[in-house]
Amino acid sequence: VDIVFFLMIRRPPRSTLCPYTTLFRSTRRFQELAEKYGMVLVLPMYEEEQPGILYNTAAVIDADALNAFSRTGDPPRFGADCVLTPHAADLGRLTGRTPAAIEADRFGAAVDAARGLGAVVLLKGAPTIVAAADGRQAVVASGGPELATAGSGDVLAGAIGALLAAGLSPWDAATTGAYVHGRAGEHLFGDLGTCGVTAGDLPLALARVGRELEESR
Repeated sequence: VDIVFFLMIRRPPRSTLCPYTTLFRSTRRFQELAEKYGMVLVLPMYEEEQPGILYNTAAVIDADALNAFSRTGDPPRFGADCVLTPHAADLGRLTGRTPAAIEADRFGAAVDAARGLGAVVLLKGAPTIVAAADGRQAVVASGGPELATAGSGDVLAGAIGALLAAGLSPWDAATTGAYVHGRAGEHLFGDLGTCGVTAGDLPLALARVGRELEESR
């Protein structure tokens, strides 16, 4: 399965990009590329345009891509194969609620958003809540404040995207990715403490958790 990482940026960086990274400024071109590949991870650096709807495409939508969808004018609607990974503020912009209202009822907010948006919603925070449009709900208790570091959410989105590409359903990819990401954080907390963990530490820790799960089968 091919995976493409889409970055929405105002101007190309000077550095050479990874061959699996695609820059786009055109909504139509984005739609064409999204439909070409089996799974996409939409993880922009900057907002530029309002992206098109992802039809028939398994996708993980994170970061400013969520903000771009929130500016479409009408309430956004996603495909059933989409996984959204918002913080409370991101979810608030998508649903028209304040972050405080989201935090006051994280579980209800995630469930309502999944039904309203038509996608699997992974509401990041303590605890992480996963909800699906069909009513399934899960609380992921692994992980802690050591994961509140820049780039940690990017690693989570990548982990979920890898699981989607491997053939897991959006629900299974979201719940499994969140659990493994949290367990990786717990391992790192034991070695580095709360403030010593960086996003760059997480990939090897994810592999460690994966190995543990394989050995426990």
